[in-house]
Amino acid sequence: MKRNKLVYSSLGFLSLFGFIGFLSSNKFFFAFFAFAIYFKYLFIKPDEMMEKYMNKSAAYAFHFGCLSLLPITGICYFILEKSIVNSLVVAFAVNWMISIVVYSLLTSYYELREIKEIDND
Repeated sequence: MKRNKLVYSSLGFLSLFGFIGFLSSNKFFFAFFAFAIYFKYLFIKPDEMMEKYMNKSAAYAFHFGCLSLLPITGICYFILEKSIVNSLVVAFAVNWMISIVVYSLLTSYYELREIKEIDND
């Protein structure tokens, strides 16, 4: 179980990229501080239900990311008239962003649903 805590909270280490915002002129790095919320899993004891909804959230996030890659590449290439290389760079960045957002929203939804079910008992 200790290994699962480290796996679930490892996304929190992405928040360290936020400190680059202090060192550079690119302030978009401050958005990485949002990943610090994943450090909360260091203090939660994972159970079977948590593992189930974390895996389910990750699977949905992966599929949404994969399904968004082709349409975003097509939009960038044909509609915005970017080169294919720039279209792929934008598509992979948006793909990663969609995956993280879907994973975060679904994980929060399943956690709230689990808390609500506990309150109803």
